[in-house]
Amino acid sequence: MDFFLRDHNLNSAIIYLLLSLGFILFTLGISVLLGKVADKKDKATEKKDVDNKNEVDAEWLCFVVNFIWKRNLRQYRAYKILPYLIALYVLMNAVSFISTGRIFSNPFIRCFYGLYWMVLAMFVLDTYYFVKEKKEWPFKQDRQSLTFTDKFVLENKSKIQMVVNSKDDASLSFLSGKQTVEDGRIVALEEIIKKAPVYSVMHVLPEGFAAIKKGKKWYIEKESDL
Repeated sequence: MDFFLRDHNLNSAIIYLLLSLGFILFTLGISVLLGKVADKKDKATEKKDVDNKNEVDAEWLCFVVNFIWKRNLRQYRAYKILPYLIALYVLMNAVSFISTGRIFSNPFIRCFYGLYWMVLAMFVLDTYYFVKEKKEWPFKQDRQSLTFTDKFVLENKSKIQMVVNSKDDASLSFLSGKQTVEDGRIVALEEIIKKAPVYSVMHVLPEGFAAIKKGKKWYIEKESDL
């Protein structure tokens, strides 16, 4: 890449910008193709799963929930941070144009810029998957299905510490863990997911199971054991 900046003029600065954008788009394109292949494999695997989800091993389910949870958190954070990274990207290239590429005569700046647009590419990729999954509806319950929560989650913006998929009526509960009977609220499932999209991970929670968060990890228990 440094080869294109040897003349330190506006033309070389533009070429450098286009190459970095090309790298980001190429990375995104390859990752999208690999993601589609992985999605097909996942759907094929789901068809082979047993119909009785209550027979799922709790330890295995715990691993799955925590794996998807960490991925969702990473993608959500990328989605939130990406606008600032893009603003910095535009600013750096504006400085490059103004200085007609001479800013890159400093090897430390060239190194930083090279690492930066690789990091930017990863954030663009995570954001793409976050937006893509956000458009899809993963739950068996429909968007307007009645969902139990509490005032601490809705009004005080407390973090959800317990999710229960009731075996009786297949309803979901997203609770803060601080609630009493008087604190209960009923909302549409879509409202909870819009408020906290990372909790879409709970679509893998079978009926009759609960996910309880302790520290940074989710633990799975049977509803009857609560």
